[in-house]
Amino acid sequence: MNEREELEALRRLAELESRSRGKELTTPVGDAVAAANADPTSDMSGTERALAGGGKFFNDLYQGTGQMLGLVPQSEVDDTAQRDKALMRRPAARAGYMGAGAVGTIPTAAIPGVNTIGGSAMVGGLLGGLQPVPTGESRGMNAAFGAAGGALGQALGNVLSRANQPVRATLPPELSGLASAAQQKYNIPLDAADMTGSRPLKVLRSVFESMPGTADKQAVINETKRNAFNKAVLTEVGENAEKATPDVLNAARTRIGGEFDRLTQSNQIAMSDDFFNALVKVDSSRNEFTNPAVKTAVDKAVSLLARAEKNRGQISGEDYQRIRSTLGKAADDAFKSSNSELAQALKAIKRALDSDARNSMPAAEKAAWDKASRQWQNLKIVERAAAPNSADAVAGNVSPSKLAQALLSTDRQGYTYGTRTDNMGELARVGQAFVKDQIPNSGTAERTFWTRFMENPVKALWQGGAGGISRPAQAAINSPAGQRYFSVGAIPDSEKRRLYAELLKRGLVGGTIAAPLGQPQK
Repeated sequence: MNEREELEALRRLAELESRSRGKELTTPVGDAVAAANADPTSDMSGTERALAGGGKFFNDLYQGTGQMLGLVPQSEVDDTAQRDKALMRRPAARAGYMGAGAVGTIPTAAIPGVNTIGGSAMVGGLLGGLQPVPTGESRGMNAAFGAAGGALGQALGNVLSRANQPVRATLPPELSGLASAAQQKYNIPLDAADMTGSRPLKVLRSVFESMPGTADKQAVINETKRNAFNKAVLTEVGENAEKATPDVLNAARTRIGGEFDRLTQSNQIAMSDDFFNALVKVDSSRNEFTNPAVKTAVDKAVSLLARAEKNRGQISGEDYQRIRSTLGKAADDAFKSSNSELAQALKAIKRALDSDARNSMPAAEKAAWDKASRQWQNLKIVERAAAPNSADAVAGNVSPSKLAQALLSTDRQGYTYGTRTDNMGELARVGQAFVKDQIPNSGTAERTFWTRFMENPVKALWQGGAGGISRPAQAAINSPAGQRYFSVGAIPDSEKRRLYAELLKRGLVGGTIAAPLGQPQK
């Protein structure tokens, strides 16, 4: 008879004595039983019980391993199990036990494959198998409970991890950088669909755009983004506006042109050897198949040099403005008529003339010249991107696609390789990635709604957004809390979140839950 059986016999004997005498257990046997049943944790605080439970986890690992190796006798295991029975009935102690198990098994997270259900089951089974086995119990059963707990813990961890962050970011690093620039540098508001690249969220946004009950609200959200993009583009031409309307573009042209006039009219433009060398380069590129107009352009430029020689190598700012304007228009006309050879020659002459004009200015005015020149070049690009040839453009919206096309036609290398010194190239990329429609609207949803409306107005309005969950869903998703939840998850990206996610994904808590459960309370 082992110690447990002896204690049970004493308990039974005491009960019989009590019944026969009609008294409480006051015999020596009763006193022994009462002492055995006393709860040593009754006067412990919750913190003390939790710490005791945590200590038991590590003691159990030591004792279970020692038992397997024959270093810890069975009697010691049975004594410990009997002693700790009252402790492990306490919720705080069991919580401390499981917490210690979770923390103690974190290092196993580095094992490849442990973050799967099978891997967690193996870890949980190992933890269960290392538990001490009192008399009458089975190590195999403990291991089975541990494996089941590990598997369930991993499954629960997967569910909770997914609930913590339901949308996985699919943006590559390049687009993530553009998204940050859009919001922080250009103040363009992006939603969770933009920040994560989630196609389901993009489709849902498209649905909100087409449903009558949510379309107006979504239109306001989209218009806010478009206006911010327009403003960022117009800032590059020196205008503070949200729409590229004719009035805004004319104001930019007048202002920049006036700045050029101010900078050049009071200065004499010195014709340098650089201008002469540019003419030589253009002329030397001609051959028998070159358009005769190229030679004519070079000859006129040489005549300009000869005239300058009579005025100490200078021309007036007024002459410079007139000649520069003529060269620019002629180059545009040549480009439109597909005479790219002449267009390139005229642009080369114009660039050389502009360089001489800039170098002729006092140092204090060169910065103003550079700014006006940059804004003028950007204005010519915006003119193409905002050309009023669609209802959207007439409303003053800059087309992201046309902006990219204009940059490709005027500065293909700078846009393609990202070597432009202004923000236009980056803005074009932002527009292509986040501003233009990602899920084109075919109009099918609207046509279907109005067809059903003609058949059953009440049902159609309910299904189309006047009722149901469409409006609450739209409000929830587009709220600040909803956007944070779908963008970064319930717990913000931090060390705490990474630790939380690690524990959930690994599912190691399951094994430590299974271990105490695998010790039946008798």
